[in-house]
Amino acid sequence: MTELLTYGRMAEAHWREHCPRRVRELERTGQLTAALLEAQQWTLDEPPG
Repeated sequence: MTELLTYGRMAEAHWREHCPRRVRELERTGQLTAALLEAQQWTLDEPPG
């Protein structure tokens, strides 16, 4: 998956509020989008329940 969906955008909003230093570091190193896509994929892969 190569685009942020609702889950990825929700993760970004959460991270920006609760982990701003981590977000700044990911932005600085150019890894924010990749990290958000990974978090999004984890959410999509989580079994319902």
